Amino acid sequence: MRYGSRLARVEQMVPRCRIVADIGSDHGMLACRLIETGRAQQVIAVEKRPGPYARTRACVRARLGGEAPVSVRLGDGLDPLEPGEVEVVVLAGMGGLTIIDILRRGMDKLGPNTLVVAQPMKHADALRRWWQESGWRVTEEGRVEDRGRRYEVMAAMKPDAPGESFFRSFRCRAESR
Repeated sequence: MRYGSRLARVEQMVPRCRIVADIGSDHGMLACRLIETGRAQQVIAVEKRPGPYARTRACVRARLGGEAPVSVRLGDGLDPLEPGEVEVVVLAGMGGLTIIDILRRGMDKLGPNTLVVAQPMKHADALRRWWQESGWRVTEEGRVEDRGRRYEVMAAMKPDAPGESFFRSFRCRAESR
């Protein structure tokens, strides 16, 4: 398992907060890093297939121990979350069209102040266009190169989120924790 610059850039876009959901956690390394670096007090790692679910659980146990503040859940997309349960949702390492599908199906799970950090493997333009057409506000964008390939990383707030001053306030409050 390699924690490359792609996931490091995703990690940097996650502000310090109480609860993060890592959707499609795969190996659990990002979930562990968010706890280790203090960016999140708690992480919900979601996987829909048994193999990656087991890898995530094993990684969390190995790196953080049995009492880790990481809940590993088996399920599809945002389905395993309670409405408004998390402040930040990470969708990394999947296609932009898959990210759009997950967000469409799970909008009821996102609170009014939920930040979504996305790192699409392909179709980043489609995700950006969908966000724009759906009223999402892209708050941060960046590119990173990992193993000779360029990736886009974006953060956005859902349509019913307060104005930009709220986002700056959220970022400042979160960084001061």
